[in-house]
Amino acid sequence: EALVPRIEGHFSGDPEGYRDPEDRERARERDPLPRLRDRLVEDGVLTAEDIELLEKEIETELDDGVEFAKSSPMP
Repeated sequence: EALVPRIEGHFSGDPEGYRDPEDRERARERDPLPRLRDRLVEDGVLTAEDIELLEKEIETELDDGVEFAKSSPMP
C-alpha cells in the first residue's frame, strides 16, 4: 500500500484553479515513479537504458491496445 499525492486534477483538462500551485509542485516532487526509477538505477538494479527500453515496450503495448479498441466493434 502506498499513499500517493494527487498530481493532476480530478479529470483531464481540469484547470485546478482551486489548488495552490505550490501544492501541485510538492505533489510532483513526491511522485513515486520518478523516485523509484532513480532508486533502481542508484542501486544498480536497472540501468537508465533498461528503463528506457521498458518504457518504450509499455508505450507500444498501450498504443496497440488503443488501436485494437478503436478497430473493434462497439460492444
